[in-house]
Amino acid sequence: MKNKKGQAAIEFLKGYGWIAAVLIGMLGTLAYLGYLDPEKIMPAPCVMEKEGISCTKHKIEPVKITLTFKNNLRNDIIVNNIRVNDCEGTFSDELKNGEENEFIINACKNGAINSNFKSELVVTYTEKNSGVQKKAIGQIKTLIQ
Repeated sequence: MKNKKGQAAIEFLKGYGWIAAVLIGMLGTLAYLGYLDPEKIMPAPCVMEKEGISCTKHKIEPVKITLTFKNNLRNDIIVNNIRVNDCEGTFSDELKNGEENEFIINACKNGAINSNFKSELVVTYTEKNSGVQKKAIGQIKTLIQ
């Protein structure tokens, strides 16, 4: 009797093992061909290194960049400059503590629609209380829309 139980287990593994091998092969092929590209499947991030300023929304178009920032610094700030790649915008917008504001940078050369976009993001701001100018650095990784 013990032989038959062992034989059944081996036959089970042989019977379903080839299915697992085929599925792994198919997944590998799809990944190789780019159909399972994580950058296309996962949400597009816009991440700042510091916790004080967060990038809550973003949209990259061929000639325009729209970014929404939230101020979590506990101080009001004035956004002076935003640089993404070679595209730069100068501002004098106040961003109060806890509030969000949208910033639009025009006349950019970001690439073609549906192509990948990856760039460093630099926000230069002035703390309203102290007048000290600081920088917040982040990264955008998304598709051009």
